[in-house]
Amino acid sequence: AYSSPLVATLAGQRQVVLFDEDGVGGYGLEAGTELWRFPWPSSTDGNVSIPLILDGDRVFISSETGKGCAMLRVKRKGDGYEAEELWNNKYLCTRYSNPIRLGNAIYGLSSGYLVCLDVETGIRHWRSRQCYKNGQVIGVAGSVLVQTEDGEIVSIMADTKKLTIQARFQAFDQRT
Repeated sequence: AYSSPLVATLAGQRQVVLFDEDGVGGYGLEAGTELWRFPWPSSTDGNVSIPLILDGDRVFISSETGKGCAMLRVKRKGDGYEAEELWNNKYLCTRYSNPIRLGNAIYGLSSGYLVCLDVETGIRHWRSRQCYKNGQVIGVAGSVLVQTEDGEIVSIMADTKKLTIQARFQAFDQRT
């Protein structure tokens, strides 16, 4: 798979979190042993997006069209750990881009359309009408910056009620 590993503390245990082609799991820092696993097989042999680590020992994952996204909670179970699913839906299928969290919302490109989800419930607040294709998003000072595949940069207010474009400009004259 293509997702980058990250270090996080979940259920009181510092660990490496890795989203691979079969799912997401946590691994001990010293021995690399698997602490927990949540199956999320990819039909294309590659989960790409980096998971979001959220407060409350939560992990948000998203992947390809048809698979969608899920919010998990990692918790202690006996002498080990387990990941329980809190919710899942097909509103956000990030495929190549990484989702971000701003406030109580998760933003990401779903099949090219910017989507805003509620962190707690997964309910979709809105979806853009414009397709940005395979771009990327980052959060900056309360705004969502979208770099489109066509080289445009679009600044969107981080707001769960509606999509408001603050500014846009053509940054690159070729596919990015």
